[in-house]
Amino acid sequence: MPEYQYTIKDNTVSVIEHESELTVLDFGNWQSERIIYYRSLLAHKRDMEYAEAYLNQMFFDECTSLIDGSLINSSIQILIKCFSNPSGKGRHKLDETKVFRIFAKKIGEEDLTTQFSQFYTARNKVISHDQLNFSENIIGLVVNPTTGIAEDVAEITVRIGYLYKQNQELLLKMVHIVLKYLDEQIMGVRQTLLKEYNGLTEKPDLNNIRCESIPMTTAW
Repeated sequence: MPEYQYTIKDNTVSVIEHESELTVLDFGNWQSERIIYYRSLLAHKRDMEYAEAYLNQMFFDECTSLIDGSLINSSIQILIKCFSNPSGKGRHKLDETKVFRIFAKKIGEEDLTTQFSQFYTARNKVISHDQLNFSENIIGLVVNPTTGIAEDVAEITVRIGYLYKQNQELLLKMVHIVLKYLDEQIMGVRQTLLKEYNGLTEKPDLNNIRCESIPMTTAW
């Protein structure tokens, strides 16, 4: 399969160095469900690339623990986001069993569904919603037993930490599995689309992709 490069010029998607011989068509009205799935895969892949970059930026020094905590928390958030979609709208979520058990075993990796579940719980109960930390904060009344007078309110704030290096290595392994899974899925959809379109005797009426309404940004 050729490796073309694409750009947006004059509000139209073009094939670099092949503008006069190739055109990029919008197949949304022909394969609407499949294009949503394809877009979902691309969004997940972009997220996993960010997670991988965050994890690779960790320092593992005592003086950088705050930065490492931020990087690993961000990575966990992004990973879990790809497997969660409570509203059922927008992009399709990934299935943890398909990715971390079935596909992982297929490529010679161990079943990581239990580890995924642990990160899922950490994200929901510690990072995002603080259920555990909230309930584990200790508050007590300091009383002088001789006088019976309350002299202070004791407060101990509990915060759950990570074994940074071990969890970074595990998260990287999981992210790499997801990336391989996404690459396989993307390639499968691409091949199916091309085969189906080329097999049609009567081609669907497709228009060029126009980008007037697509917000263009230079950075995320």
